[in-house]
Amino acid sequence: MGLALKRLWPAALLTSPRFYARILSTVICSALLVIPGTTGLGGPSGFLSLTVKELAYSCQVDAAQQLEATVLGLLGAIISIVWSSLALLVAASTDGSGSRTHNSQTSRAILALALVVICCSAAYVKSSFPRLTVQMRVSMLVSVFMLTERIMKNEILTIAYRYAWICFVASSPSLLASLILLRPRYPHIVAELANALTEFHGCLSDRVNAWRPSFTTQDDIKLRPFSRSFAKLSNDFIQHAFEVRFGRLSLKHLRPLLIIIELFRRELAWGMHPSKHLHAAPFAPEEPHPTLYEFPMDLGSAIMDSISLVAKIIRAAFDNKRSAFQGNSLLPEKNQVEQAQQRLKWALQAAELRLEQKCVQMEIRGGNAELDLKISRGDLDRCLVTISLFRMANDVQSALGLIHELLTSYEEAKPHLTVPLLNKAWLGVHVDTLPLEVSDSAADTDTGNDNLTHKEQLEVDRMSENIIIKQEQRPAKRPPILTILRVLRLSDLWKSTPMLRARFSTFKFIRSFKHSPHIRYALKNAVGVAALSLPGFLPPDHPGHQWFYKYRVQWAVLSYIWVLETNTGATYQIGYLRLAGTILGALYAYIAWNIARTNPYVLVLMSVIADALGGWIILFTSVPSLGVVAVITVPPILYGDFYGDNTAASSLALYRGLMISLGIVAAVAMNNLVFPRHCRVLLLRNACRSLRVTGALYMSMIRDLMGMPGGLDKRDMLKLELSNQKTLESMSTLLVAMQHELSLVPKPLSEYRRVLSILQRLLDLIIGLRVVRQQIPRRETVANVAAERQEVMSCIGMTLFACDHSLNTHQALPEFLPSTRAAVESLKEGIQTNLMIHRQSEESGPLGLSLIYSLAEIDLMDDIVDCLEGLHAVCRELFGSSSWYSSFSRGAVMRERSEHPRG
Repeated sequence: MGLALKRLWPAALLTSPRFYARILSTVICSALLVIPGTTGLGGPSGFLSLTVKELAYSCQVDAAQQLEATVLGLLGAIISIVWSSLALLVAASTDGSGSRTHNSQTSRAILALALVVICCSAAYVKSSFPRLTVQMRVSMLVSVFMLTERIMKNEILTIAYRYAWICFVASSPSLLASLILLRPRYPHIVAELANALTEFHGCLSDRVNAWRPSFTTQDDIKLRPFSRSFAKLSNDFIQHAFEVRFGRLSLKHLRPLLIIIELFRRELAWGMHPSKHLHAAPFAPEEPHPTLYEFPMDLGSAIMDSISLVAKIIRAAFDNKRSAFQGNSLLPEKNQVEQAQQRLKWALQAAELRLEQKCVQMEIRGGNAELDLKISRGDLDRCLVTISLFRMANDVQSALGLIHELLTSYEEAKPHLTVPLLNKAWLGVHVDTLPLEVSDSAADTDTGNDNLTHKEQLEVDRMSENIIIKQEQRPAKRPPILTILRVLRLSDLWKSTPMLRARFSTFKFIRSFKHSPHIRYALKNAVGVAALSLPGFLPPDHPGHQWFYKYRVQWAVLSYIWVLETNTGATYQIGYLRLAGTILGALYAYIAWNIARTNPYVLVLMSVIADALGGWIILFTSVPSLGVVAVITVPPILYGDFYGDNTAASSLALYRGLMISLGIVAAVAMNNLVFPRHCRVLLLRNACRSLRVTGALYMSMIRDLMGMPGGLDKRDMLKLELSNQKTLESMSTLLVAMQHELSLVPKPLSEYRRVLSILQRLLDLIIGLRVVRQQIPRRETVANVAAERQEVMSCIGMTLFACDHSLNTHQALPEFLPSTRAAVESLKEGIQTNLMIHRQSEESGPLGLSLIYSLAEIDLMDDIVDCLEGLHAVCRELFGSSSWYSSFSRGAVMRERSEHPRG
């Protein structure tokens, strides 16, 4: 199963406070289950406290997360208990005999309907709001057990009290253990951001060292990739920024730093890719233009020192155990930040001035000597690396300014309690975060009607204009028939602008309702729960009803709820892990039951050992689901005799394994037959969406560059970039889930990974191209080569469209496509020719840094061509290419040539 151990067992035991917190919470919860005064408060199902504790109230990373999980879990449990109690009361009131809740047909129908309604609603909330996933599952767990209980009418409130006690016993030990043991020095997100900065420091250090004069081509280039994912950091930030915490500063002060780290990753990706150092590693003083080779080492050192200072200060500012600052005045730390800002500013200005002077000298020398401007790939790479370093310096300046403001806020603020606000971000709904290039005024601009897209608004305006024109062209004299007038008035009302907007909005609502994945998931969850729990609502003397309670089919329903995921790959993965965990837990529980029997001390000991083994799997392996299921399998078997269950432990273990298997099979069948969401289909769909967005970004950038109408504004372009990045992150998740998906068709995972890496690289290059093109000379590189640029735009657009069509329809690519490389080479020759003419012209002044940006743009275009050729090759490997020549037999062609020779 490939357990990827992160640490060895002894080291993990000695260094993990969370592991100790789990053990302490299990000791407290197990003790409450066997102490004589509290044993009967939970009824015969009191052992469910251990199960609910592991599923909903397991010890989190820190006490703040545990407090939030406890509050949300108890709220979900209370809602479920109240709903189930009301359903039981209504069912009992409709029962003719008035003794039991399952006697009459009407009462059983009411209970079944109540169970389906709460499972459907909870599944919809779970799918829509990821933060409430565990809480909604606990709500369904409580409802499944309460609504299938065969109880007397006067026992309804007793049952409600019992399940409330079960949830309280499950939640309070974990919260107490977390408050005692889980008090980390820094908030988790602060440690993640500081580690990300440290990782970026290491990546940048590798790349700067590769440009030192002592570096040679014989040296091994080992450049670490910057692996921090913006989506993961963003999710972690949302998870922790809305926690209840006590301190001087709010975590919201670090939100801009999250975006700066993403800008660092982009600049490393498009400007300092490892291939750049392979092309242009050594220094060669005998080559024609040594001025391009000088790398600003002092600027690189200033950037790395500033990054280390930023990481150090954010750790000190959010230190929970002791303040790293001496006194309330932070003047020394502010001086350090100001000195770093000044050093970085001087280094950046010196590097830009030195490079500009040498570019001017090169232009003058090249113009006088009439030297042909033939620049190698290594020269172009060096220009691009230098520009990316300039961009990093500006981003680091922003980070230092943020840290200076943070220190000022630290001085002015007093320790206070931060309470989260209930909004979409707190619920786990992704809220778009625009990068730093967008100003506050642009972000707050009203974009008009939010219900209609730009295209739909244009359609409304066009139809309204047509109606107005028709009304103007309509003759003034109307027929004197009242009916016709009414019809015309209704027709005009139906086509009026407000009505058109309402029609479009209604259409969008109906379409989103029909195709909503959340509604589909809720329906699948409700249908499966109804099918599995149906025997429990049959008449008491029915064999199916007796079979339901004998074999504990409630566990099959819960297994179905836990295994059913939003795509088939994740369902398969959770399914076999849950089955394996059930087998391991059942074997351990049977052995532990033979040792403990009804001895309370040994029962607590066996529970602690089970939690220790399961906690090691949960915390220190790559398959935590296996440990969770193994832990929750133990209590029903281990505590059966203690709570008066006459069923043998071996039978309980067998029944649980069978019911878990039944729930897994039902979930897999449901996800494959009803609204299937296969990972392969979702992956290719996301790849097509990414290609379309990439094409739209490039076309909009070209329109803006050449002054053509129809380009996107800055806000929309940045939104598309963020949307594309989210799509690529989801593709990465789908690739992991696809490994566990069963399929009769072979899964070309290696090709799909290549597609993902190419799309990510292509997006980073497009972003870099947008940054670089803001500084290029327009006359020499745009106006004078407009025809070549249009040819490049057409070739790139056709290649993207062909690959998009191939991935979307699974059809072969055309045999021939316009050569993007030839078009780019033609553009390069045109740009170089115009630059040479500019250099030789006596009237025009020197280009300065614009020359470096022009050369960097050429380098980026070469990289984009490499990506497109790689994507084209992968699509050919996946789906082939349509060729007219393949329809003929090679032998027939040869015979034709032999029968009709030339000449």
